[in-house]
Amino acid sequence: MRFLIYLILVFIGFVIYVRFVERRTVFLPAIGKEDGTPEDIGLTYENIFFKTQDGLRLHGWFVPAVQAPQQAVTCLFFHGNAGNINNRLEKIQMLFDLGMNVFIFDYRGYGISQGCPSEKGIYLDAMAAFDYLTGRRDIRHDRILAYGASLGGAAATELALHRPVKGLVLHSTFTSAKDVGKKILPFAPRFLIRTDMGVIGRVPQISIPKLIIHSPQDEVIPYEMGERLFEAAAGPKEFLRLDGAHNDNHVASYDVYMKGMREFLGKYF
Repeated sequence: MRFLIYLILVFIGFVIYVRFVERRTVFLPAIGKEDGTPEDIGLTYENIFFKTQDGLRLHGWFVPAVQAPQQAVTCLFFHGNAGNINNRLEKIQMLFDLGMNVFIFDYRGYGISQGCPSEKGIYLDAMAAFDYLTGRRDIRHDRILAYGASLGGAAATELALHRPVKGLVLHSTFTSAKDVGKKILPFAPRFLIRTDMGVIGRVPQISIPKLIIHSPQDEVIPYEMGERLFEAAAGPKEFLRLDGAHNDNHVASYDVYMKGMREFLGKYF
């Protein structure tokens, strides 16, 4: 009996450990206002606040394109799990340089957005961000690109299932959070990992143009996951191979990235 109690306590402790690691791995928000805005890199921007369906107030930036923002593609950018929008100025600059309007926001619990992050929560945030954009009269609602980086790929993919975005970019995105969890905790039973974010199960259902971007040197999300997403995705679809680490492959392969993005936009937009 004592041994059984000991085993139960060990199992409970193991479950708590798995939950802790999962939480720290999936969501790593930088909370509160940080230094840095698009103005610091010479970009005009609007400070935006909008509400989610469950009543939370989220914060974002809208950076209008230099030429004809009313007709430009609008990139709805979903950032990765670590940090907040203040850490994405370089990426904003690159997307802006492609001639797009850029709308980037912080998920619930990130930056100065209200709430606590969760899988269901970031999906609600994605819908709210799109609905905010389609409430604007100064952009084309039929030229919105959902762009997800890493964790953001799950939010962008969920959005593409429920809202009429024109195209989808998945950059360094995982097949599912459970697959990443098994990579980090190979000894943990799959059922103990609660966060799903099954991107690979959603991409076959999405018929809009897709661009999947990944690097073989990605040390966080294996390149093989990007390949599997591409294989599973319904057409039309393109694959862009970059070189470099998870957080900076778009910089390490700047010319390849910009050329690939321009070709995708030119072909489908």
